[in-house]
Amino acid sequence: MAAEENECSSLSKQSSAPVRSWELESFLANRTLSFVSQLDECYMCPACGGAILNPHQTGCGHIFCAKCIRMFIESSDISKCPLDGILIKPEEVFQDNCCKRELLNLDVYCSNTPDCTQKVPLCDLQKHLKLCQYEMLPCSNPGCTDILLRKNLSDHQQSLCPFRTEFCRYCTKPYPISQLPDHEKTSCPEAEVQCPNDCSQMVKKYKLKGHIDECPEIETDCIYKQYGCTVRDKRSKVKVHEYTEFSHHVLLVLESNSKLAKQVDQLQKDLALQERELKERNLLVDNLKREVSKCDNTFSSIQRSVAEQRECVSSVKQELQELRSVLDAELAKEELRSLRVSLDSLRQQVAMTQSLRDHL
Repeated sequence: MAAEENECSSLSKQSSAPVRSWELESFLANRTLSFVSQLDECYMCPACGGAILNPHQTGCGHIFCAKCIRMFIESSDISKCPLDGILIKPEEVFQDNCCKRELLNLDVYCSNTPDCTQKVPLCDLQKHLKLCQYEMLPCSNPGCTDILLRKNLSDHQQSLCPFRTEFCRYCTKPYPISQLPDHEKTSCPEAEVQCPNDCSQMVKKYKLKGHIDECPEIETDCIYKQYGCTVRDKRSKVKVHEYTEFSHHVLLVLESNSKLAKQVDQLQKDLALQERELKERNLLVDNLKREVSKCDNTFSSIQRSVAEQRECVSSVKQELQELRSVLDAELAKEELRSLRVSLDSLRQQVAMTQSLRDHL
């Protein structure tokens, strides 16, 4: 055991390669490894037969790759070493960095052999493949699915790929080469086009509208159209017309101004008439307001009178009710007296009848 520790110690001093991370192990696990010298059995997993890229040692001293150790532990509650049948305890399993260093320092052929004849330590294989000219890489141009050797990739991306980008010669923005002709022909605002009015000028698309507003070949009206000029021709000829017919245009302007002055005078008269009518209407409104005010006062007086009459009627009703009550009481008394008289008379008759009966 002491000899093994001394061997590992001396090896770690000789080796300048540090222990790689799980990223390196994951990278190597996806590569077909071809060692320069035949791989010693001590560097081969006794379970899967592959190189022990991430060696883990059990409590019984046997070394397996991390994947197989994990499979042993997870497959059963009681896992045993396939070599000696001793129980594998998870707490006794540890990563064997000594074995890992030894394996990573072994020379391997480049994964792209036989095209690439480079030999490198296993720990440097990933670094080498990042520069290897025979490594197969996908084209990075969006839309391209080609996979090429690194040595051919640059030429493909810059000159051959149908999805490569190039700069528009007008706006200098990058576009896929397949879209560039259509962009330059139809949509680039910096592209120059010929004026549609055949004025022989080349104009940038984004300036075309402004150019048409000034193009000497487009038809336009004379600027004195509002004063009565009926000339309509190409802008260049209309400019000449406006200059040569200046005196005629002055007469048109004066005539138009004279008409406007008459119209203004008539409008002023109409306005004065409307103002007078407005004053009369205002006076009429004031009179109506006063009449309405009088009617309001009369109506208020009538309302008060009606209220007073209602009070009088109510009072008379109450007096009539009281009088009726008194009359009803007097009539009752009179009837009572009459009844009493009749009763007395009947009593007398009864007494006389009784007296006669007794006498007989």
